[in-house]
Amino acid sequence: MSAASADAEYLRSHPEFIEMPGRIQAWILESPTAAAGFAGFFKQGGIVEDRPNVGLPYYSAKDPPAIFVEESQWEQLQANDAPAWPQRHLFGTLAHEIGHHRYNTGSVPFHGRTGEE
Repeated sequence: MSAASADAEYLRSHPEFIEMPGRIQAWILESPTAAAGFAGFFKQGGIVEDRPNVGLPYYSAKDPPAIFVEESQWEQLQANDAPAWPQRHLFGTLAHEIGHHRYNTGSVPFHGRTGEE
């Protein structure tokens, strides 16, 4: 089984992934890069947590790592008839936040440079 297939299989059975809006799940599974990023996030205990008054989604490098999303938006986008455009925007934002997790400066050292650089 390829790494991309293994990531997709893992995601399809992961409760946090299953709770995501359907189109966003599909877009993640269509991209081996996105699937690897989200699978890695969830394998490290990552959660997507909806909260009121969040505004734009953001990553928190706590334990467990989390991406916080606006509660009202998250609930609306989980509806079967939710419009694609806001889901597309949220997908891009979530992928961006996964990048913060994947390349967290606390876990990926910058060799040959100072912290200020």
